[in-house]
Amino acid sequence: MNEQDLLKVQIEKVVFGGDGLARVDGKAVFVPDVIPGETVVCRVQNDKKSFAKAELVSVEQPSEHRIQPECQYLSVCGGCQYAHMTYAEEIRVKQSQVFESFEHHLGCTDAVKDIVPSDSESRYRSGITLHAGKQLSKKPGRLGYIARDHHSSVIVDDCLLAKEAFKPVFQTPKMVKRGVQRVRFRLDGDGNPIEGKKFSFYEVDIAGRQILASADSFFQNNLFITEQIIHRLRKWAAESSADVFLDLFAGSGLFGLSCAEGISQSCFVEQATASVECLKLNLQRLNREDDVIFAGKVEEAITQIRPMFGNGKVIALLDPPRSGAQPVVIETLTGMTNVEKIAYLSCDMGYLTRDLKLFRESGQWEIESVEPFDMFPRTKHIELLVFLKRKGS
Repeated sequence: MNEQDLLKVQIEKVVFGGDGLARVDGKAVFVPDVIPGETVVCRVQNDKKSFAKAELVSVEQPSEHRIQPECQYLSVCGGCQYAHMTYAEEIRVKQSQVFESFEHHLGCTDAVKDIVPSDSESRYRSGITLHAGKQLSKKPGRLGYIARDHHSSVIVDDCLLAKEAFKPVFQTPKMVKRGVQRVRFRLDGDGNPIEGKKFSFYEVDIAGRQILASADSFFQNNLFITEQIIHRLRKWAAESSADVFLDLFAGSGLFGLSCAEGISQSCFVEQATASVECLKLNLQRLNREDDVIFAGKVEEAITQIRPMFGNGKVIALLDPPRSGAQPVVIETLTGMTNVEKIAYLSCDMGYLTRDLKLFRESGQWEIESVEPFDMFPRTKHIELLVFLKRKGS
């Protein structure tokens, strides 16, 4: 096998990340834009010792689940990996990926539940991030999405994943200061797009409550799925009979405020200044000014938190960045013997399973439930909510 060779292969499965897996003389070949069971012709682009990456040339025997994508930018934009298949097939593929990952890394599949699908596979994003950089089209002043090559930006006039209210944002030239690499946009409480700026807050009506969010900080983009996660966390927290709730990586309190209902004492840890200010305002609205907020890095705050709660029963929520939690966080939570239950929310299955292995290796924790949510239809991402229970608790 050499680069630029044409290969006719059959796709065994679609692996996490969105590429299809085929084998040629025992060597793995990864091909994008395919569906399990298809026979395709592909061109080798990058030939490594143990695997090769190829581009799709033609589909010789298409799957019954193949559809014609509606997006005109699909061939260059790096946003969508599954727009060429039915949504039902996308859900099946993602479910299989979760099972396989947990079987391979943790040896457990019994705890894996069925994935919760989105109510829509299009027009679900209430926030977008546009990037500056080398452009694949000549439209001065326009920001775009990251391209498939991971280096360029794709200038689009519309995105079928974004709410229609964002159309003017895509189509309006915007000059950015030198050094600015990306700009966030959100929909405010009235459904109007706003640019993320420091201490720019807006209201979100979600799961029966209005909360403030920071336009310049991370916030979940699929509000339907976010509500499903909130309802699940509320149920988990209510059934725990905890004395103390600990919210690590709290953000503006989107998930933690729901968990804290009915629990007398709560502690929130958040590093982003805008999110901390937003969290304070949300706690004031709920008359929870006595709750503790640590403004700083979780890995530094966790050691200060440890002696605060005496022997009270503690439950903890972890919703870290994509890169996961630092080992010191896992070690400290394990050492806090009154922490009996943990909910871990992640959008990166690789880092999640890495962290869950650390919990398991301590000998103190067992995985109760693994619950996937399709927060990002048409993309490779899967949101996972994992519930851990201390052994013997």
